[in-house]
Amino acid sequence: MPTPTTQPTLKSEIREALKNQRSKISAEHSLAEGFRALKFFRSHYKKFDHWLLYAPIQNEISTEPLYAELKSHQKKIYFPRIEKEKINFYQVSDWSELKKSSYTIEPSEKSTKLSTSEKVVVVVPGIAFSRFGHRIGFGKGFYDRYLNEHPEFFRIGFGYDIQILMNDWKIDSNDESMNQIICPSGFFDT
Repeated sequence: MPTPTTQPTLKSEIREALKNQRSKISAEHSLAEGFRALKFFRSHYKKFDHWLLYAPIQNEISTEPLYAELKSHQKKIYFPRIEKEKINFYQVSDWSELKKSSYTIEPSEKSTKLSTSEKVVVVVPGIAFSRFGHRIGFGKGFYDRYLNEHPEFFRIGFGYDIQILMNDWKIDSNDESMNQIICPSGFFDT
């Protein structure tokens, strides 16, 4: 079980402090930490057929090891694409299908959009996560709006150990909570 760190309590302060800390993380470390966290995802493999991942940007923890392992288990894997200020998820059969866009790294235009709501898990990136399941993202609300539209999806916040905070912060009415937080040294059920 990870030990949450004590941090400031204003979302803007937390966002800036952790973006700064995360900016110092190398791609190699991100990948290594992604591998370290794999064991905490394995209990979900039998429960969920559809996995909504993200391709890391701005030094986020890597999902590439999780992607490879899910693919070996014949899971359906989807990545986000921003369309008209809204996030949608599209199936990807190979990591090479992902392309850089203005906000993120997205699936190609020929990918198939997610069309089910059964046995779906969303692996959600963030700047910070509280031990209570709250999340601070980049502040544009893409994931919060998507998760609000899909309350039936199981939500796993995924980040580095330094992103798991002991303190909570003021929650806005549009903030969506996670069911579980996973980091390289453990997990929290919320």
